[in-house]
Amino acid sequence: MAKTLYEMLYERMENRCVRQADLCRGLCSTSAMSRYLRGERRIDRMLLTAFMQRLGMSPDKFTTLLTEPEYYYFEWKQEIVLAQIRGDYKKVECLLKDDAAVDRECNEILQEQFYLMLNGIVVKQLYGDNEKSEKFFYEAIKLTIPDFPEKFNMNTLFCLQEINAIILWLEVQPDKRKKLELYEYLISYVTRQYQDELELVKIYPRLAAGYLGVLYQEKRYYECIVVSERAFELMFSTGYVMCLGKILDINIKAYKSCGNEEKIIDRQLQLEAWNEFVEEEKSAGIGDNDDICIMDVWQETELINELIRRERQKKGYSQEYVSEGICSPQTFSRIESGSRLPNPNKYKLIMAKLSLSKEYYFSSIETSDYSVLEKKHNLERLIMCENWEDAERELYSLEKALSLDIPVNSQYVRIMKYIIDNDLDKIEPKDKIEILRQILSMTVTDIPESDCVEAWGDDIWLKDFSSIEILIIVQIGNALINNKDYKLAAHIFENVLEGCKRSRIKPEFHYRTLTLIISRLSGLYGRLGDCERERSYSLESIRISSVSCNRDDLPAYINNLADAYEKMGDMEKAAKYYRIAYLCAELFGKKYVHKIKASYDKIKEVIFSIHLK
Repeated sequence: MAKTLYEMLYERMENRCVRQADLCRGLCSTSAMSRYLRGERRIDRMLLTAFMQRLGMSPDKFTTLLTEPEYYYFEWKQEIVLAQIRGDYKKVECLLKDDAAVDRECNEILQEQFYLMLNGIVVKQLYGDNEKSEKFFYEAIKLTIPDFPEKFNMNTLFCLQEINAIILWLEVQPDKRKKLELYEYLISYVTRQYQDELELVKIYPRLAAGYLGVLYQEKRYYECIVVSERAFELMFSTGYVMCLGKILDINIKAYKSCGNEEKIIDRQLQLEAWNEFVEEEKSAGIGDNDDICIMDVWQETELINELIRRERQKKGYSQEYVSEGICSPQTFSRIESGSRLPNPNKYKLIMAKLSLSKEYYFSSIETSDYSVLEKKHNLERLIMCENWEDAERELYSLEKALSLDIPVNSQYVRIMKYIIDNDLDKIEPKDKIEILRQILSMTVTDIPESDCVEAWGDDIWLKDFSSIEILIIVQIGNALINNKDYKLAAHIFENVLEGCKRSRIKPEFHYRTLTLIISRLSGLYGRLGDCERERSYSLESIRISSVSCNRDDLPAYINNLADAYEKMGDMEKAAKYYRIAYLCAELFGKKYVHKIKASYDKIKEVIFSIHLK
């Protein structure tokens, strides 16, 4: 069984019969690869992502610990993504001239590839020079795929950045035959290589959008339907949505060409609602571009210094105690502030003193087996889809595979069991707070032994919490909401949100955690009659949903926005957003679609009666 992340990579290589030379092609030397696999050198985040994706693994199962300089570079990349979403390519052009475009701690080849790709995009979007952009994309591809565009063999491996570079090149490639051959090869490759849906969904819709255009021109309508329906299935089962408008459009045309009128009506309504929503995003300044290259944006990130400070404070240790035998208290203080980076040996000693994993890449559970992380992801997907019977089975399997003497593992299992049992009405309302208090106390040790949340005081909510601890707090808030204690729930969520904002890390890098809190606040202020706050938090939920591509609960966010406008007396806007929320919920297969439809039908009656007067 693998013991470190590096050994996980080696184990995966052996299982898939991948040679070192094929895995590191164009990225680093085989001797450097050997040192990485032996754990003698730290793999930077960009390089690790490329290795994992070439092996068909998902880096999103890990949180990455970054230094300040590394984080500065990834923040710069995210600024580029946000500018692309807004369609502000002048801003992208300016950002490419920024000093942050180069970071000595990240893989130089992957940085250069990204830089060339973005230059090609800017040239295409701002100046319409497809010939020049093609040269940029071609140069970017050749950096790591020297034989491009010759035939690939079974040993040719790609990371998502490389596939995105090829897609960009194909978009400006006039040779239709070459486009068709490459799209067919890449669709086959990603379907075969990425068994993990978390990775497949990042690239399949982008590939499908381009491939469908070629297939439709070739009048291969049945294949258009198969490819587009697979894209829908992937997007709606994971919640990650991109290129939806383009894929819906070709899907409708293909069904029309095949004479399937029944499907056309449903899809046309969905496309109409989606286009209407995208226009609303554009007018709100969020953006209207859902088919850009979004790479690495979904990966959870933490700063080394913030993690060390949070865990030291959580355990009640002084800086003097942790630094003893490692460095001076003054040096440790600079490490915590981020003004100094601990060398690898000091880092390991500090983490050992705090009883934490010494890895720079970690999960919210501690395991040495990648297949266990796949079980964790599958469990969370089943819960998201409200498939409780299968979720119970997956949780039982996960529980057997984990070392439950490790607090974070036991805590994770217990909160997942609580969520499942709660939705199946297996927990008495009077017991909920106490059960959740016990679960949270497994890692937050100074919670008073009382099931009266108000008696816990304010200071408890001002801590820096982990993602699992915030999930538990969200469940505490849900229990308070069920008890109609809306003000206390809102107070807790506001304090926890403030704690999240204290981090140097931008909110988008913690979108999963953030949307849990913000969406609850939106609903709570709706119940409390504070329409402006309900509207504001609804828009922020929609914004984060847009920049992360995570649209899983988008219908609920739009529904909250409609509710806010209804309470504000703007019935026309309320009706518009209820309609969009209803059609999006139907498109995404949400079980609460009928509740939204009831609100939409009700508001239509109100508007009709107003017009009659």
